[in-house]
Amino acid sequence: FDVHCSKGTYVRTLVADVAESLGTAGYVKELTRTTFGRYFTLENSINLDQIKNLNKSDLQKKLIDPQYLLPEWHLIRTDSPEIEQHLSHGRPIQIPLDQIKLSEKGMDCKMAMVKDHRHQLLAIGDLEFSQDSGCNFQPSRVFINFSAG
Repeated sequence: FDVHCSKGTYVRTLVADVAESLGTAGYVKELTRTTFGRYFTLENSINLDQIKNLNKSDLQKKLIDPQYLLPEWHLIRTDSPEIEQHLSHGRPIQIPLDQIKLSEKGMDCKMAMVKDHRHQLLAIGDLEFSQDSGCNFQPSRVFINFSAG
């Protein structure tokens, strides 16, 4: 059967509950996620074997930009090697407000992503607005780009 559910739904538990309500036992033999949110379907998905066989250029075409997936997050762009160095070590950085592309949620949103001049995602984390028109960005996840030159 098909289930359209929200995050946090345990389909295996749902199956057991349905079976119990029918006076029997049940279990999941096979489970296939056909969609995830509004972006992912089986048609636009690729499996691990396909990923292994793609060259870098074709793989890049398959990836979805996090900025597209998370439009409510703020965007910080940097071309500063010093800032990139701080981020690579998970250190917080200070950013002037005019260097941040604010999301539609404005200052109500505390989440931000940092991209370099090549549009590569460097880090995601929390943005704290200060009274002096600046911001402090504390990375929670830092991404290493091994292809950077």
